[in-house]
Amino acid sequence: MWVHAYEVRHFGPTNAFAVQLHPGELAVVSPPPVLSDADHAALEAHGRVTAIVAPHSGHDLGLPAWQARYPEARSYAPSAALAALTRPGLKSFTDLSGLPTPPEVVFRELLGSKNGGTLVRVLRGARPVLYIDELLGNQAAPPPHPFWKFAFWVSGSAPGLRINRIFKTVLCTEPGRIARTLLESLEGEPILVPAHGAPLRRAEDVVRARALLQSIAS
Repeated sequence: MWVHAYEVRHFGPTNAFAVQLHPGELAVVSPPPVLSDADHAALEAHGRVTAIVAPHSGHDLGLPAWQARYPEARSYAPSAALAALTRPGLKSFTDLSGLPTPPEVVFRELLGSKNGGTLVRVLRGARPVLYIDELLGNQAAPPPHPFWKFAFWVSGSAPGLRINRIFKTVLCTEPGRIARTLLESLEGEPILVPAHGAPLRRAEDVVRARALLQSIAS
C-alpha cells in the first residue's frame, strides 16, 4: 500500500491511496493533480496502475492527468458520483462495484452522501488498513481559505480526529448510515487512512474513531 499527501488549494492536505490488487496491478484512489516523475516511478515499482478510483465526485483534480498517463487503466467511482463525473475531459467511469479485487481487498461504496463515498479495507499484515473517506478527518489545522477555516472552526471539524460536520451537514443525506458502515469496518483495530490528514495508527485512535461514529450512528 502507498499513501501520498498532496495539497488542494484553499482546502489543505489530501491523501492519495494505492493498493495492490492482483500481483503487479495497482488501484489508485484520489490521485493527486501533480506527482513528480520520481514519485510516479516509486509507485510504479510496485506494479502498473490498472484502476483509477474517484472516491466521490469532489476529488477530481487529478483524474485527467492520471487517465492520460495510464490510458489502459479503467476508471471507477461510486454510483452516486457517476453522473457528476460524466463530462468533457474525463474518460468514462465504471461503477465501483465492478472493480475486480482479491478476497483480502474490499472496495465498498459508502451510501448516504450526495456526491458518493468510498471505503477500502485491506486485510494484509498484522492489522487491517482502512481508507475511510470524508466523514472522519484528522487535519492538523483547519483549511487555509478564510471561509473554510472559519466553517471548520465554528463546526468543530478540525484540528485532530473529528467528525467533518461540514460534510455531514451539507453533503450527507444519511450520515448515520455512513457511520454505521464505517463502524462495521473497524474490526481488528485497523490503521485508518482518512481522506484528509495524517493516517492514524494507535489503538486509542480506533477507540476515539468508534466513539465519534457511534455519536451519529443512530
